[in-house]
Amino acid sequence: MTFALQILIASIIFCVMILLVLGIQKKGYLKHKAFGVLMLMASVLFLCGALFYGYIEFTTYKKRAQRYTKQDNNIVEELADASVNEAELQAFKYFHNYRNALNGYEYFLINMSQNSDQEQASYLYTLQNKIVEQFKSEEYSQDYWNKVFAIVFQQKDSSALYLKSNYEVLYIIPADHEYRELENDYGDLNDAKNYSYFETLCNLLYIEGKIKDFNSRSAERMETLWQYNKAFIYTFFSKTKYDQLCKQVVDDLITVHDRIIAQPNYKTFYEQYDVSDKEFLDFPSKEFTSTYKFSWPFSFWDRRFNENNSEQVYSILKEIQEHYSN
Repeated sequence: MTFALQILIASIIFCVMILLVLGIQKKGYLKHKAFGVLMLMASVLFLCGALFYGYIEFTTYKKRAQRYTKQDNNIVEELADASVNEAELQAFKYFHNYRNALNGYEYFLINMSQNSDQEQASYLYTLQNKIVEQFKSEEYSQDYWNKVFAIVFQQKDSSALYLKSNYEVLYIIPADHEYRELENDYGDLNDAKNYSYFETLCNLLYIEGKIKDFNSRSAERMETLWQYNKAFIYTFFSKTKYDQLCKQVVDDLITVHDRIIAQPNYKTFYEQYDVSDKEFLDFPSKEFTSTYKFSWPFSFWDRRFNENNSEQVYSILKEIQEHYSN
């Protein structure tokens, strides 16, 4: 209840009391009639003042309401009063209707836009896991080795054409400290070419990891793997494929090995130096090492000497060489 309303009610009550007093006075209970008339006049004046005060308060309140209170008008009517052009008005109407149509979907759309990359990455890794599981289920079968060699030598369009051979294929596997990762976009994977590319990459990543994590390189382990898989390898590599894709590397490894072990101090040298040392390619002589374009055959045997499996690996290479020499 406002202060003006309180004053108005009080003045009304006061006037009523004066009228009651005058009514009693007519019955002879009060003798001062003049005093009662004066009180009535005073109360009437007080009532008029209260009414005036209430009127001022009411008009002030209306002005404040008009100034600070939002009118419950239609937004389009307010825009019409703001003298905007017709194009702006139509654009706003379209946006207003479009917003109403999407009411309740805004959080879903925002969340989708913020997490779209994460969801795409999650989908790719899920698909990668399925591809790799299928690849692993074929492990050490003819289909498995066909896929491995097709990926490593980069067979083109399932034909007999290969893009890499000999030393080139050795660099398909990154260094120990380097790892490939999936990208974010491979196009529409419903397209056969896109899916084939993605599948090949997933299998290549698996091959890289398998080679880098191949911890058991004992002579016995090497012999077991060779005996179990050499029939598949001989089946894949015809004489023509062998000569084209890997004969040079096999011949170089055997030649380098024979020259190295002919040196009486080769074990001491390879215990002391490795490929990171400038002296490494001085052995057995600079003239001999300079005849090779790559240092890989020398570092290969350094690793085999360190793993104590050089004799078994050499035996396997000689068997391969003799198999394709006949």
